[in-house]
Amino acid sequence: MRNFLQSQISEETFNACWEITPPSFQAFLDVAAERLSVHTREIEVARFSAAIRPWGRNRVRVDGEFRTREGRPQTYYIEIVWLPSSNSYRGQASVHNTPPEIEPKSVDQFIAALDAIIDEKTMILAGQAFQAVSGVDLKAKDLSRAYPAIFRLFERFPDEPFDSPESLISLLAESGGHEEELIKSLQRKPSLPVLTLVSHLLQSAPAAGERQRWISLLWEVADSSSAHESVKKLAREFTP
Repeated sequence: MRNFLQSQISEETFNACWEITPPSFQAFLDVAAERLSVHTREIEVARFSAAIRPWGRNRVRVDGEFRTREGRPQTYYIEIVWLPSSNSYRGQASVHNTPPEIEPKSVDQFIAALDAIIDEKTMILAGQAFQAVSGVDLKAKDLSRAYPAIFRLFERFPDEPFDSPESLISLLAESGGHEEELIKSLQRKPSLPVLTLVSHLLQSAPAAGERQRWISLLWEVADSSSAHESVKKLAREFTP
């Protein structure tokens, strides 16, 4: 699998996916190939394609397709996150014959899925959040019942940006009506995704008084003695 991946992904393309100094390309190939091989050890691969793209902060995603010797098409993805603190990669892969059917999910099921995200032992946080929101009717009249669970998740992992495509941040920004829960969350435990939401609100606030309200909250976080350092830094960056 490593040779297949290296034949499709150049080091230059890999490096372009990172906002930070790119981590080791060779180590990435080792981890990505190992994760994919878990699902393909009993399969003879005939044709293989792969494409890499950024997938949030400090993470990339590889999507592609291969065919077995019998001609069966298989699609796959690999999500890899870089952990600077341990100088290592973590990730997971999935292989399937056809895109999986997304089962409809009620708001109560959505809340339960969010509350079940407690660590990264089996999947990176962004992947678990994506799975939690999959199947939810984003136009449901009672969707706001899930807002407290979303903010609880942000508070459990305050330095996790949760900024991958189709993210919880996008859900809240597009649905609206979350401002009071957002303020409560900031007061309990400031987090990176909540600051991103404050930045969105600040940019769209037409009235000077409303803008000042959000600016004041950002300054409170920036000066907080208990907030995570990365959270305080982002608060300072967002403050005009």
